[in-house]
Amino acid sequence: MAERPHYRVRPVVKPLPSRAPEAVDNPVRVPEKRDPFVRPEAEDDDGYDPFSDRPPAPEPAFEDDPWN
Repeated sequence: MAERPHYRVRPVVKPLPSRAPEAVDNPVRVPEKRDPFVRPEAEDDDGYDPFSDRPPAPEPAFEDDPWN
């Protein structure tokens, strides 16, 4: 049999320096200013693209010389 080690490994959790003062000074979490273009996490993504039902811009039916 293998001999058991004479020590125990214990996980040590150390908060990040940027979050440590905030957690101590302000126990109530204040929402940060959000980017208006970021979708909310709880928004349902059903795959609908509102721009896909619009027809594309019409292309000219005739070009004088398309290779030039």
